[in-house]
Parts: sequence; structure tokens; C-alpha cells
Amino acid sequence: MLDGYALLDDMLASGVDLFALGASHRLIELNHRVLCGTDPARRADFKRHLALTERRFYEDRAAGADAFFDWVSRADRAPPLVWATALYVRVVSAPQLFLEGNQRTATLMASFALVRAGRPPLVVTPEGAPALARISARCRAIPRARWTAPLEIALMERRLRRHLARTLDPVFLRSRHAA
Repeated sequence: MLDGYALLDDMLASGVDLFALGASHRLIELNHRVLCGTDPARRADFKRHLALTERRFYEDRAAGADAFFDWVSRADRAPPLVWATALYVRVVSAPQLFLEGNQRTATLMASFALVRAGRPPLVVTPEGAPALARISARCRAIPRARWTAPLEIALMERRLRRHLARTLDPVFLRSRHAA
């Protein structure tokens, strides 16, 4: 996760938009970082899995990059906390965006959306982890194709927003540390 947060710092510092069309390779890299970090030997060990993840991401029209960026084009104008929670729920609900590491990658994606708007990132602390795990488990159980999905998604987004309102901490903003 630390490698993922470091990548987010670099993207934010250079003004990269993680959710822009054409940025799909950055989402893949974020997921690869949560799966195996940046160590070349570890990446070599996971080469086949990383390739399968990338292939599914680009080729699965219902769950991959096409569907995700289509959704982003309709959803990314929401206020930061609403956008961050929608991202998280979208990535974690079924079908998930990646083969593995969706919850960790969703945490980083939501953090990017929050920090870009001047809000603290989503950092999973020991105190907040149980509640976030319960919310995530409920999100994973939502198949977006089911007719009740919009209601279930709205409920989980609301629960996640309440959780984040209680747990987002400005101490995790980089500028606060530099000051």
C-alpha cells in the first residue's frame, strides 16, 4: 500500500488526472503496486498474474476499463466525498474492476479523489478497519446488474460517507507534515 500511496503522491504533484480517458495504464499500475509493489524480482514472480489482470481490465467490456471510464464520465462531477465513496463502491462491487486487490486499489483511488480536492486521504487505521471491512463486504455482495443494485449501492455509499466523515484525518495530508 505504501508504494501505492507514493505513486499517488507523484501523480498529484505532477497534476495527473487518474480518471481521465487515456489514464487506464495508471489504474493498472496502481493495482499492480498493491499486489506486488515495485520490486522487480517480485514483479517477475507475479508476471503471469499481472498480465491476466491487465488483459481482463482491457478486454472485459462489462467489468473492465470501458465500463469503468463510461461510468466515470457520468459520475466524476460529484462533490469530493460523494465521488470518493462512489468510486470505492464501484470498484469493490461485482463485477470488480480487477482480478485481485480491488479493496486496496479502491482505497487508493478514493484517496486520490479526496486529496486532489484538498481533503485527507482514506487511510485504514486499526480503529477504522473493522467498520470499513464490514462496508466492503457488503459492497462485494452487490452485483451491479441486479435490479436492486442502485438502492444497495446508494445505501453503501451513504454508510461509507458517514464512516469517512468520522475517520478522515488531516494528519495524513502531506502538506501538514511538511509544515
